[in-house]
Amino acid sequence: MATLHKILSLILCLTFSFNVVAQSRLETPSEFGKEYARKYESELLRADRKCGIVIAPSFFTLYGISLSENCDTLTMIRKSQLRDSVATPAGQLAIDPEFGKSLASLIDTAVDKSTPVYIIGLDGTTYYFYASNGNIASAWTPEKNTNCAVLEELVTDLRKAIANRYPDVIKAKWPGSMDKLATAFINTPPPPPFYFYSKEVEHNGSKMNRYSAQSPLNDPFQINAEILCPAKNPAGGDASGEEDPCKTTFIDFCKDLKVWNEKTGIVYVEAKILVDNDAPEDYDCTHTAGTAKLNFVVPKDKLTTENLKARMSDLIDRYK
Repeated sequence: MATLHKILSLILCLTFSFNVVAQSRLETPSEFGKEYARKYESELLRADRKCGIVIAPSFFTLYGISLSENCDTLTMIRKSQLRDSVATPAGQLAIDPEFGKSLASLIDTAVDKSTPVYIIGLDGTTYYFYASNGNIASAWTPEKNTNCAVLEELVTDLRKAIANRYPDVIKAKWPGSMDKLATAFINTPPPPPFYFYSKEVEHNGSKMNRYSAQSPLNDPFQINAEILCPAKNPAGGDASGEEDPCKTTFIDFCKDLKVWNEKTGIVYVEAKILVDNDAPEDYDCTHTAGTAKLNFVVPKDKLTTENLKARMSDLIDRYK
C-alpha cells in the first residue's frame, strides 16, 4: 500500500517543475541520463578535447563547449532542437592556458564528487560535465546560492565570452575563483537521502515556503513529509546565501523519521507540519498497521530539531 501511495505521489509531482534543495554537487546520471549525455557528447563536443560542457535546456538551443587538450582554446557548437536540425560551429576563443587548466581541474573535481542527487522536474536546463577521464555528471536547474549555481554562472559567462569572442568576460571575474570553487565541491556535505522540493505558495492569504520530502521508490522505508512556514525570503534562502532555518530543521526532521521504522517496524510515515504562531500548538498522530500519520502545528520559536525529535519520541512511546 505504501508503495502504491508513493507511485501516485510521484506521478502527481511530475506534473510540475521543482527546484531541489541545495544542489551543491553534481549528480551521477542514471543509465537513462547517460544515454542522453553520450548522444550530446557525439553531437556537440570535439573528440580531441581535455574536457567538455553541454548546456541542454528543455526547449531551446543546445550548446556544447569543448576545452582543447592543451587547455588554450574553447570551442562552442550549437544545435537547434527542431526536427532534422544539425550541429553547427558557434565560435572559438583563445584563453590563458593556466585558466584552461584550472577549468579542467574544476570540472574533474566536480564530476569526481558527484553523487546520486534525487531530482524531479520537467522544464528547466540540464548541464552535463565531461571530465578528462571520461566520466560524466550533471546538474538540473541549480538552486540559487549553491556551488552548482556558481558553476552554472561560470558556464553562462564562458558561453558569452566565446559567442562574442571577448575573453575579458571571464578574465575579470573567474581566474581567482576557480580553485575556491573546486574546494567548495570537495567540502560539500552529502545530500539528504530523499527527494526534496521547495516552492512558495499561498496559505490562508499569506505567502509560505512549502518544503516537501519523499523517499525513493526502492527504499523499504517510505516517508512523505511536508512543512509550511512563513516566507520572509524566497524558498531556500536569501540573497546572502543564508539557508532558511525552517528548511534545515525540516531536513533534520525527515532524517529523524527513520526512528519510527527502527523502534516500531512502521514502513510508511506521512508527516505534515504547519508553522503558525496564532494556531493552538498540537502534535497529533494516527496509525494503522505499518503506517503512521503525523500532523503538527508548531509556533515558530518551537520549530527546532530537538523539540520535534522529543515529540516524536513521546508519540512512539504511546504507539508502543
